[in-house]
Amino acid sequence: MFITEQDTELVEYLETEFGKHGIFQHGLPLGIGLLDITTNSEDLNAFIWSMQNALKAAEMGRKTETDEEIRTFLSDMQGLRKDEEGTYRSRIEPFSQSTQRASMLATTCMIRAKCNFVETENVARERLLKELDDRQQKQYVLTDSFIEIGRSGVLYILRRNRPTLALRSVREKGKEHEADLLCALCMHPLAYYTGSWAGVMPPSDEILAHLFHIRSDEHRYWKVCNQHRASSYLSGL
Repeated sequence: MFITEQDTELVEYLETEFGKHGIFQHGLPLGIGLLDITTNSEDLNAFIWSMQNALKAAEMGRKTETDEEIRTFLSDMQGLRKDEEGTYRSRIEPFSQSTQRASMLATTCMIRAKCNFVETENVARERLLKELDDRQQKQYVLTDSFIEIGRSGVLYILRRNRPTLALRSVREKGKEHEADLLCALCMHPLAYYTGSWAGVMPPSDEILAHLFHIRSDEHRYWKVCNQHRASSYLSGL
């Protein structure tokens, strides 16, 4: 399923429902060809599932899935397997931060190549560069990232296809100027693909949205972003 700027009613509806439950992350989570989302609202979950089911059926030209097909799908998503006796049993797999980080990197690469156009990214990049000073432009062209200092004094490292890093300066007597890494801030204005750092907008457009939030309303920026620990694979470090 692909969400575009024209799907404003859907996006506004979901954001309103999310807000009722204290979820302020902007953007609709998307799976790779599959809508993948869970909320704290049973009614919203039912609505999203029915919408996903109808869309998939329309795309595949067949009737909606049976209850058994749905149970099988959900069991697979939760790591359950059905044995010969028909009993579902858990599958326990070791968790590795480095493996997950590599998986997100690979998924991001594949999704960007499949779902974004080079031409649109070129336009978005030129638009972003107009908002940057000479030093920031050079940083972005050479490293795909640049530094912006907010009104609060927090130093932000905005990165293409990665969450923004937030650092706070630390000054102590007898020590050189240092900075503490606070967290990684993740936000996609329109939608994003689960299991990756890719959004449906061109990467430079997503960075521009981060930049405008920081410059216009830094407090709200922290409110709408997901905050990831630097040690987490989700931070993109």
